[in-house]
Amino acid sequence: MLQQLNVCRLEQQHSTELQAYKEESQHYRLESETAKQDLAVVQEQLKQQVEAARRGPSATTQNLITMLKSQVQDKEAKEQLLSQTIADLQVCLLCHKLYIYL
Repeated sequence: MLQQLNVCRLEQQHSTELQAYKEESQHYRLESETAKQDLAVVQEQLKQQVEAARRGPSATTQNLITMLKSQVQDKEAKEQLLSQTIADLQVCLLCHKLYIYL
């Protein structure tokens, strides 16, 4: 009789432990599935970012290009102004020479 009670108690304990292990196993399966889904999302985002980087320049590169274009335009404007000033000086010198010879 005592042995039967021990067997029943052990069976109950085994059943309880088995249920706990099943629940823990299910919990880890759900965690694993969630992690797989998160990984898939991150991989898709990475794929999109790589594709975007391959297609065109980054925002930093675009800003640098814009800045360099602006600097080139400023230098061209200064060069044009200097060219005009030199031409005006040449005309003044020519007029001055003509005035001296007359």
